[in-house]
This record gives sequence, structure tokens and C-alpha cells, in this order.
Amino acid sequence: MQAQDTLLRLKPYEYAHILNKNNNVTELIVGPQARVIASDERLPKPVTPFHVVPRGSYCIVENPHVRGGDGVTPVRDRDGQVKVRLGEREVRLGSTAFPLYPEEKLVVVSPMKFLRQDEGLVVQALCNYTSSDGVKRMAGERFLFTGPGTYCPRVEEEAREICRAVLIMPGHAIRLSALETFTDRDGKLRKKERTISSYRTRLISLLRLGKVFGKCVSYSVTSW
Repeated sequence: MQAQDTLLRLKPYEYAHILNKNNNVTELIVGPQARVIASDERLPKPVTPFHVVPRGSYCIVENPHVRGGDGVTPVRDRDGQVKVRLGEREVRLGSTAFPLYPEEKLVVVSPMKFLRQDEGLVVQALCNYTSSDGVKRMAGERFLFTGPGTYCPRVEEEAREICRAVLIMPGHAIRLSALETFTDRDGKLRKKERTISSYRTRLISLLRLGKVFGKCVSYSVTSW
């Protein structure tokens, strides 16, 4: 071993990045292992613990690495550098612990949103995409995720705010006006700026109307 060489010791669930000065390739190494750092190598990222996403939480990673057909093996270029999707983001769900490949960046770790039966989450599409259930979304479109349930975030979406059901008490009525053109839960087309209906009842929850509440409609409650 040369005098300039050093020995790097990694414990379990620790990682580091090693840069080869000759070809400028950065390598990810994970513990447990002992690795000799040669004189033509350096550590652009020192020994770091794995990043942990608790159960019931999620994280967003910028510049995620490219995976092979099995969804696990990283894809490398001809020099051995792991490829990344520059400028893109990836959502990773808990519970998991993982290292970051070179160029990857952990943006946020946050608990997932759980909605009660009388709650809905207003979600806005950031780009055109097709959801997992086959629904086509357009950039800027707002829609409602209704409870009870846990909202699973996507990089194509932005969660805006949680709305709660409106209860109509005896002697009151509600008039709804669509803020956007959409199809409600009953399959009926609602056009923008059109009055949907007026309701008079002893007690009603607007969640029964599917998307007809929150940012999809405006409403006013009056008495008679």
C-alpha cells in the first residue's frame, strides 16, 4: 500500500461516493466493507448513513438513477458511470432505507395524507399524463381525491389543500356553481360557470356528489 493510500471503513447501512480522478467516474460503495482509497481517488461525498423513509411516509428524489428491465439493476454508460434522469423527480414510498447514487438528491421526506370519510384532497395535474386507473389528466386540471383513504403522491401531481364536507342544516339550502368543466361521480357533465343545482334537505354531505365540492365548485348556503 502506498503512503498516500487510506483505508475507508463502512458500517452496515452506510455509503460513500468515490471519484476516480483519471476518468472522472464516481462510484457508489455501500457497507459493510473496507475499501482502500488510492492516491488517484477522492471522496466527493463522505461516509453517510442510509436515508430512511418511515412507514406511512414518502420521499422525493431529484435526478433518479436509471434502472434496467428488472427495475432494480442500475444502468451504466460505457465508462461505468450510473446513468441518471437529470431534471426529473421520483417518489419513493416507506418503509425503506436506501443510499443515493451520484447526482441524486433527496428533496423531501413527508408523511402521507390520510383522509377521513368527510374529507377530500384537491389535487392539480402538473403535466399531461394517464393515471394508474386509466384516467387521462391535462396540465392544470384540478380534481378531487375523496376519503376515506390514503393519498399516494405522484411527481405529475401537486396536492393543494384538504376540504371538508359541507353540512346543510334544517331551514337552509345550497346553490352550487361549477368552477371547471368536469364529470361528477354520477357520470353527469358539469360545465364551467353553470349553476349545478340547489339542495334543500335536513342534512346532506356534499361528498355524496363526488367532485362537487372543494375547488371544483363554489357554493353559498342560505336560509329560507
